Amino acid sequence: MKYLIALAFFFLFNGATYAQKDWIYTPYFSFGLNVNLNYGKKQTFPGVNLYGGFAVSAVFKNSFIANYGGSISLYRKTVGTNLNPLIDNIEIDFTNSISAGYGGNPLSYRKLIRTMQNSAFYNINLNNNYFGLLSTNIVLNNHRRNQVVGSLTLSGPGLSFNYYNDGAAPVKWLGIGDGFDRWWTGGGSFFVHSRRGFNYGELSFDQFTGYQPFLFELSEIIGIDVPPYTQSADAQSKRKKDSNYNSSQYHLRIGLNEHFSIDAGVLGSLRVGENGTIFSFQDLIHVVGKMPLHPNNDMNRVFIGGSFNNINYVKVK
Repeated sequence: MKYLIALAFFFLFNGATYAQKDWIYTPYFSFGLNVNLNYGKKQTFPGVNLYGGFAVSAVFKNSFIANYGGSISLYRKTVGTNLNPLIDNIEIDFTNSISAGYGGNPLSYRKLIRTMQNSAFYNINLNNNYFGLLSTNIVLNNHRRNQVVGSLTLSGPGLSFNYYNDGAAPVKWLGIGDGFDRWWTGGGSFFVHSRRGFNYGELSFDQFTGYQPFLFELSEIIGIDVPPYTQSADAQSKRKKDSNYNSSQYHLRIGLNEHFSIDAGVLGSLRVGENGTIFSFQDLIHVVGKMPLHPNNDMNRVFIGGSFNNINYVKVK
């Protein structure tokens, strides 16, 4: 991870070492809001995600790419918060995303991508026709849910893909995540890009879990499939227990223009039937890899809503 950060900052801040014409810098500010209404049994509360962010990319001779994206996001009643109807907690994430990679020739339009889904902020904004990026996402949270998540981004002229995880392959091999298998444990997104500066469509999956120290490391060693989290006799503690954070979602976003989009999806355990048939992509990875599953009793429900996004570019002489 430290080598990726050093490489990215070298490209971002040492452009003056080379001919200035060889470097293209694109800094921008962005702010936005996502609001979704949840429809399910006893689940009618709205989910809100408000964010503000700054990012800058540095591209050297249309090849080497370095990118920094920083954002502050405030969210409630979405993936990443306590989904017990009796608890109304607010989470605040300060996320620093540092990326480095390689790209191709410039296009006439820019492609908007996220390296994580804890914020609606597009922290990647590039116009290379093809590029690949490795990213380290450092998340600082107001409830000390601090973590480091790695991600891989691959992009073509009209379509991009991002995968993030805190410890599974290839993040584990590359050392760009902390590997603790908690909080924002994994997800991925497809982005269909418009030539007018927004995305026609986005399809993403995200999984968030609570955390019990060393629980999953020990469970894997002794062979427990679904380890129980620590239980408390205190009613208030039960409502706030870590398993109430365990949830997954599939999220579809349809862009209307560069500012507005429509959102819809399904949120919950993504397990169906008496036998608990699994539809969560992250859980399927755990099953195939013979890894323990996080306990997840969240009620499945659909949501629909909308998003506003505004990007303000900074002129660079």
